[in-house]
Amino acid sequence: MRLIELICCCAIISSFFPFLSGALIPAVKIHSRTVQIEHELNRDKFLYNGFINLCKSTKESEWLFESSQWKDTCSSLWDFEELKIKREGKLYKESWKCHGKTMEALFYKKQESL
Repeated sequence: MRLIELICCCAIISSFFPFLSGALIPAVKIHSRTVQIEHELNRDKFLYNGFINLCKSTKESEWLFESSQWKDTCSSLWDFEELKIKREGKLYKESWKCHGKTMEALFYKKQESL
C-alpha cells in the first residue's frame, strides 16, 4: 500500500468511530441493566419458592427454628434493607426490601399433615 492509501484508510476508519461508540455505549448499558434485573428476579424467585416450600414442609412445632434458619440463609446470600418472617395463625408471611422495593410472599396453611 502506498502512504496515501494508508492515510485514507485511517481517516475513513476514524470517521466511523463516533458512530460505533455511540451505538456500543447504550448497548453496554442495556446489557448491564438486564443482568441486574435478572439477578433481582432470580433472588425474588428463590425467596418466594423457598418460603412456600418451607411453609408446606414444616410442622408448626418446628416453625420457629426452620424460619430462623431460612432467614439466616437468605441474609447470608443477599444484602437486605429488611427481611421479615412471621406467622399469624395459619397465615405465613415473608417480606423483604432491597433497593427501595418491597416484595412479599404469603402462604395459608389449611391443615397440618399428620
